[in-house]
Amino acid sequence: MGPKLILTGKPGSGKSTLARWVLSRLPQPWAGYETFLTEQTPVGPLFALRALPSGETAPISRLAEGRIQGIPETFEGLGTQAVTEALTGPAPTLLLDEVGRFEQTCPAFLSAVSQVLASPKAAVVVVKKEDLPHLNHLRETPGALVVDLDVTPLLDARLSLLRALGDDTPPLSLGLTLRLYQGEKSFGPGPMALLEGVRRTGSLHQAAAHMGMAYSKAWKLMGQLETRWGFPLLVRQSGGSRGGGSALTREGEDLLRRYQAVLSRAEEAAQQAMTDLFPSF
Repeated sequence: MGPKLILTGKPGSGKSTLARWVLSRLPQPWAGYETFLTEQTPVGPLFALRALPSGETAPISRLAEGRIQGIPETFEGLGTQAVTEALTGPAPTLLLDEVGRFEQTCPAFLSAVSQVLASPKAAVVVVKKEDLPHLNHLRETPGALVVDLDVTPLLDARLSLLRALGDDTPPLSLGLTLRLYQGEKSFGPGPMALLEGVRRTGSLHQAAAHMGMAYSKAWKLMGQLETRWGFPLLVRQSGGSRGGGSALTREGEDLLRRYQAVLSRAEEAAQQAMTDLFPSF
């Protein structure tokens, strides 16, 4: 029995891109259908269905009476034909991209989709994220792996799919290191971790120990950073139940906050670039 993989999420969540990625890791060739944008109207997008591998197309939605309406005849006709031919043909893997709201009045088409999920072939089924009986029923298919991209980060989704396929090869991922320079290195991952440790433990000694760094090295690093930035990063606190310790100064807190904000934005931009430029890896 081939794996049944159901990908769901709101429009723009990356369902179709992820479907193509996982298809490249399943037995070839694959058959079924895909939907694609044909026109952007003032009230919403219009789509068509393309049978695979034949390439035959037909519209699945139209603009009528000021709103977008589905075309059930396409699903009951070309859609059902594409799914049935994929089921009975030689292709070992099936793609249904996507099943949405317009199909709720298409019994022949929905019956063919159910046969796909019960067949011995591998199947990737993209399901629109809407609370409708026929879509809920698909997402509740016994034995299927359901990946919701609204709640599951893309990398985690890929790892789940790889595990379902018995593939222990990790997907391509991003590792980003950010350093600030002003002629020479002025701040980076090490100082950030050290300041976070002081904030968490109230002690430069403990923060350094948790990082596996000698206290003398940590003290020297703090001195170098304070010289470069021109203000103190730590203030020594005396007394107390633990016999004193260290805390971040207001300037130290501000520097840490600014660096973390830059890092967060850089990671978001880099991850988006990875999604755009390496969608199939």
